Amino acid sequence: RVTRAIASYMQPRLASMGHLAARYSVACDEDRAARLAGELGVSTLSLHRLALGWTGSSYALPMRDSAGKVIGIQLRRPDGAKCCVKGSRLGIFAPIDLSETGLLLICEGASDCAALLDLGFSAVGRPSCTGGVRLVCEVAKGRDAVIVADSDPPGLRGAVGLAAKLRLYCPSVRIITPPDRTKDARS
Repeated sequence: RVTRAIASYMQPRLASMGHLAARYSVACDEDRAARLAGELGVSTLSLHRLALGWTGSSYALPMRDSAGKVIGIQLRRPDGAKCCVKGSRLGIFAPIDLSETGLLLICEGASDCAALLDLGFSAVGRPSCTGGVRLVCEVAKGRDAVIVADSDPPGLRGAVGLAAKLRLYCPSVRIITPPDRTKDARS
């Protein structure tokens, strides 16, 4: 009974996240998307595939569950500071056209995901170096997975922990890191 009450309370809030993300996406004009793409070194196409939006003062990137439903929105202020819309749940950054088959690359964050999309890979981004494990396992189930770890100690520890879980769901799991002196996939 309590679980149903909580679910019915949360449902309108989660549904409104999808509507809010759609509203922000419409508000993001091409010039604004190009500005962020230039700052991050990624294409506007990859940002649009991630459903980039604009709140009027911050960029907005939806976070999704394993079925692709928007469950939260990460805000990125023009100064680079990040936070989430109130009521958000942490999810994965996934393109709206994510393939359900084939090799899947898993990275940390939306900008790394955009960079991997630019390279032609099917990719999702975790909300942090240790977040999104359950959602990533659900999305990667039955697929070969490559974790593109940040080269710092927390990123490597998070990748090892995720790999241990993914091995229960995926035929093969690999961890790769960027070359020496490179922080992450986007770099």
